[in-house]
Amino acid sequence: MKQIKRLTALCIVLALALTMSIGAFADGSPSAYGLFMGARARMGNGRMVNVTLSEVTDDNAKVKLEDSDFLKEVIGNEYVEGMVLADLKGLTLPEDVEFPVTLELDVNGVKAGSKIALLYFDGTEWKKATIES
Repeated sequence: MKQIKRLTALCIVLALALTMSIGAFADGSPSAYGLFMGARARMGNGRMVNVTLSEVTDDNAKVKLEDSDFLKEVIGNEYVEGMVLADLKGLTLPEDVEFPVTLELDVNGVKAGSKIALLYFDGTEWKKATIES
């Protein structure tokens, strides 16, 4: 009887030791920055042009956009509690672009049903963009 208990205990210890070496492979969350993977612009005449994405180095803009009270003010009644700044990019259009322009953004990690707001700075103030899916 003692040998059976020892053998059972040994088997359990071996099983535990083997399972500790197995890693978990869960799908990672999108990073807080790096959601925008690319962008294109469609001009009113239908012609597509590439858009240059760049990192924004203005720390004041980042601090302002991380303030939930400021986000509530800009986003208005579409603000959802818990919204945070997910990415901050500069977009540069080619010099020969003709307005109006529709931007098409390649966004990583945003799925159907995600609550998002796209903000832009018009040179004087932050505004909420119209989003079409």
